[in-house]
Parts: sequence; structure tokens; C-alpha cells
Amino acid sequence: AVGMVDRVLVAPPWNKQFAVQGQLQDFFEQMFRAIFGVLKPDGKLVLLGSKGYVEKSLLSALGASQSCHPDHAEDEACKVRWKVVARQRFALTPRTTATVLLVESRPLQ
Repeated sequence: AVGMVDRVLVAPPWNKQFAVQGQLQDFFEQMFRAIFGVLKPDGKLVLLGSKGYVEKSLLSALGASQSCHPDHAEDEACKVRWKVVARQRFALTPRTTATVLLVESRPLQ
């Protein structure tokens, strides 16, 4: 179902209660590639993470997951760039600040 999904809401593991195998950023990069494979170019992605290491890993993985191989430069997926367009933080627990990120596509110039 490539490009068939309008919206995705995901709360990926924060590597606390549910650990990922390998590096957290690698997991997030794979997650983004899978999501962008099914999300429409004008779709929206909402992420729930925690402030700090998890949020930084999500943002880094978001950028890293969008590199296009020169042989695929004309693919539709390579013609847009997914960016965080809104961010909201809130106290999830007395010791944890959560962050919600809204990600939308922007055409490449």
C-alpha cells in the first residue's frame, strides 16, 4: 500500500520498558523508512516520545532516513522532505517530559 495512508500516529519504544535490539537511532531510521513508504506525500505523522535522548534520536533518525540514492533521485519519495512542523511538550509523569512531534512533507526546492 505505497502512498495510501493519510495519517500515522506512533509511540515508538523509548528503550525503557521495551528495549530495542541494536541502536535506538537505527530502529527509528527503519521505522521512518517503513512509515514513509506507506504515507501519502501530503500525509501527516504524529510521534510521541520523551524529551532528551529519545527526542534527539527521533530527530536525527528523521533526517538520516530520508537520504536518496542517486539512482532513485526521480522517485516520488525523493521529491519531498519530511520535517517537524510542530512540537508540544508536557509532563507525562513527575520525572518524564513527553514530546509530541507533528511531521509533514515539504517539497524540495
